[in-house]
Amino acid sequence: MASSSLNMASPLISHVVSDKLTIANHVVWKVQVKVVVCGARLQGHLNGDAKAPPHEITIKPDGKDDKESLVPNPTCEAWEATDQ
Repeated sequence: MASSSLNMASPLISHVVSDKLTIANHVVWKVQVKVVVCGARLQGHLNGDAKAPPHEITIKPDGKDDKESLVPNPTCEAWEATDQ
C-alpha cells in the first residue's frame, strides 16, 4: 500500500530554505535542508532507502484456467512524482 506522503500535493511547499548554498554557510544550510527533508519524510529518496516500485505488476485472475498478466503498476507514477 502506498504511503500517505505519496498522496500529498507537495510537502515542501510550505517550507522554504531562503539561503543560497555557499562555502561560508554550508553547515547552516545543510541543517535547514535536512529539517525540511526529514519533516516531509523524504530522506529515503535521498539516501536510497526508498526503492522504486516495479513498473509492472502481475495480476492473478480469479479463474484457475486464466493466465496471469502484467499490467502497469498504479503506484509507480506517484512514487516517481515524489522522488522528483
